[in-house]
Amino acid sequence: MLDWLHALMPEVPVANFTTDWNSGIVLCSLVDHIQPGLCTNYESLNPNDGETNCTLGVDLAEKHLKVPPVVDPVDLANPLIDELSIMTYLSFFCDPYRSEER
Repeated sequence: MLDWLHALMPEVPVANFTTDWNSGIVLCSLVDHIQPGLCTNYESLNPNDGETNCTLGVDLAEKHLKVPPVVDPVDLANPLIDELSIMTYLSFFCDPYRSEER
């Protein structure tokens, strides 16, 4: 899954499925890379406002990409989130059948 993320967003530093997602910036970047124009300001988001950024990313993914919010934004912003929770959530982004529904 990391290889898929690196291929999709080579300029976005992501090395794990825990703390790299806490600021919400990587999530918003993913949303914008999958559907350009959805979150064009992801680079200017405040990394210290993780809960707000995660909420933005989860809401955009649900509304525009039909990705179910199986992880709460508060949990995404928590550095103690387990990697399987994030990996499960991200699996909905790389589902080829789901992309046909968009």
